[in-house]
Amino acid sequence: MVKYSGTPIRLQGVARLGAVILLLGGCAAGLVVGLVLIPAAWFGPARTAGYFAEWYNVLARPGLGTGDDHARDKELIGATSTDSQSLGPIIHNTLHLNPYTRPQQHSAAVRLAHWLGGGLLTLVTLLAAGRGSAGHRLRGPLLLGALTLVMLMLSPICHLHYFCLALPLIMGLMALQWEVNGAARLNWGLTILLVVNFAANGVTHLPDSELVRDLGVAAYATLLLWLFAVVTLWRTRSDPQCRLLPVPAPVSVNEEGPLPKAG
Repeated sequence: MVKYSGTPIRLQGVARLGAVILLLGGCAAGLVVGLVLIPAAWFGPARTAGYFAEWYNVLARPGLGTGDDHARDKELIGATSTDSQSLGPIIHNTLHLNPYTRPQQHSAAVRLAHWLGGGLLTLVTLLAAGRGSAGHRLRGPLLLGALTLVMLMLSPICHLHYFCLALPLIMGLMALQWEVNGAARLNWGLTILLVVNFAANGVTHLPDSELVRDLGVAAYATLLLWLFAVVTLWRTRSDPQCRLLPVPAPVSVNEEGPLPKAG
């Protein structure tokens, strides 16, 4: 009898790597088709390149605080143009509560705090997820959902309706608790968090709620949701009660008889 105890794990690793390569390849192919081939076929290569250069100069660079073209500042990019809920605008509005005397541009310190805060959120999320693949099978969607919230907080402009992108993370947290509890029942912690998140986002759409929007109440509620997801990722990384998928057993090959039938 010959045993190959490590082969299934190695094959699983190869399969996961192949899936990741296919996923990234598909994303890259979609970007090339959607952003290069189709526009070039419709507008022509020269006009397409010109549109990309214009977008980069009038929107991307000013949004990152490095551009000289401020034509879109008043309606989109400026610190007081929109009710942006990302880190930089929230810090800026908190430092300057009076909207009539609030500076039109973020200071260098606010920009630095914005990028450092986003980097810290990303690092904490990845550390909580870990490098291994053990744990519950829903950890992948939870990680993706948590990183989506980090993306919103890090974006130069984050409108209130962007927080609908928190729904995949909420669905993943609910599905995880349903499976762990064995019924369609949520723990009190997640229930209270969802109520708070709903109320914090809802109050920003009421009349005369400018101060609530300026202080980023909806963003803070979203950060609480992110924190809950990070703690869940950390706990499900090694908690055997949350590891609902069976661990593959070592494969044995019996040379004296036929292989057992599948199932």
